[in-house]
Amino acid sequence: MRDSFIFYRSFYEAIKDLPQKECLECFQAICEYGLNGNVIEVKGKMSKIAMTLILPQLEANYKRYANGSKGGRPKKTNGFENKKPNGYETKKPNKNVNNNENVNVNDNGGSRGKYDPTNNPEMSSNEITDILKEMNRA
Repeated sequence: MRDSFIFYRSFYEAIKDLPQKECLECFQAICEYGLNGNVIEVKGKMSKIAMTLILPQLEANYKRYANGSKGGRPKKTNGFENKKPNGYETKKPNKNVNNNENVNVNDNGGSRGKYDPTNNPEMSSNEITDILKEMNRA
């Protein structure tokens, strides 16, 4: 037994143009099934057609209602209970066995920033001038 059920517009559209007696019969049959789960046999031909189309939807809605009343899925825990340690807290840091000393040597005379071709002792100033002229042409 339920306190409410879903009455769709399509139900109303299906039975509104029936003769008054058959329309009332359908309304009563829909309400009886929707609220109490009892199937009432309707007598009119058009009423039977309408109820044949309406009852499957009412049954599907009732199944959803019944499944929802079971309580749904269990609630989640807060995540801290019965949690296995992941090993992160218990691991000890590895000792560094690398005895290499990192030495950075700048071969460009200690200048910082971009490479300065004029500071290269292997190139003459004429060669540098030629390279710069070619770069300006390009």
